[in-house]
Amino acid sequence: MNAALPHPNAPTADDIIRQARQNETWQAPKPAPRPAAKSETDIVAQLRSGNLDGFLTAFEQAAGPAALAAWRTLSKGDASLLAVVCRNAGLSRAAFSAMVVLSNPGRDAADTEKFLAALERDTSRTNTI
Repeated sequence: MNAALPHPNAPTADDIIRQARQNETWQAPKPAPRPAAKSETDIVAQLRSGNLDGFLTAFEQAAGPAALAAWRTLSKGDASLLAVVCRNAGLSRAAFSAMVVLSNPGRDAADTEKFLAALERDTSRTNTI
């Protein structure tokens, strides 16, 4: 039996693969756009209204994932991380102070002052204010 020889001008397997790659229209999916960060007024308003979920969502949009860790450490008695996160996100001293005060309205004045002092102590090492 004689096997049929390929035509001399027939494309090779490499030619077929190369042509298929050139014809591909697939593109990597683009990441979904990140929602616009909330203003600090919106962030504090969510906390002031008692909407903790709304506050945490808005705070995370403005400050990134470290915001949730900062909020947890504040509830454990340390405002250092919250101070750094607020400064890095560009939030004002007033927003930080409001978060500290509203996080536990029953906290006595001496403890509140200790928390507020964290802003000066922990951000004085950075050049962000």
